[in-house]
Amino acid sequence: MALTGHINDRRDAVVLLDVLGGEDASEQVEAVLDTGFDGDLTLPPEAIVGLRLKFQGARETMVGDGRIVPLRIYRARVSWDGRERPVQVLMVPRGKALFGMGLLWNHDVQLSIADGGSVTIEGLP
Repeated sequence: MALTGHINDRRDAVVLLDVLGGEDASEQVEAVLDTGFDGDLTLPPEAIVGLRLKFQGARETMVGDGRIVPLRIYRARVSWDGRERPVQVLMVPRGKALFGMGLLWNHDVQLSIADGGSVTIEGLP
């Protein structure tokens, strides 16, 4: 089952992810593909609170500008390939939700890089 999205006007590859949290909380999140991120998913604080995610710990992470920053880790589930999949969520203080290479492992990603172009993600056989 393919996950589809589009290329937005900022040239981001965007998909809508169904993120499932605690106490049956769920939210559809617009997430941007970040191939420089080796983890699963980042979310801002308001999404983590709204999804009632449970705190799992913290880790230091190098961000895009080279700084090392502490980030809080939470657990969630996403609807992926037609089933629920557990993911590690890093809380970012601001910005957009990102999904990274951890979530894409063993998947094929096709991008049509143009205004409104398509994004297709499918599991590898």
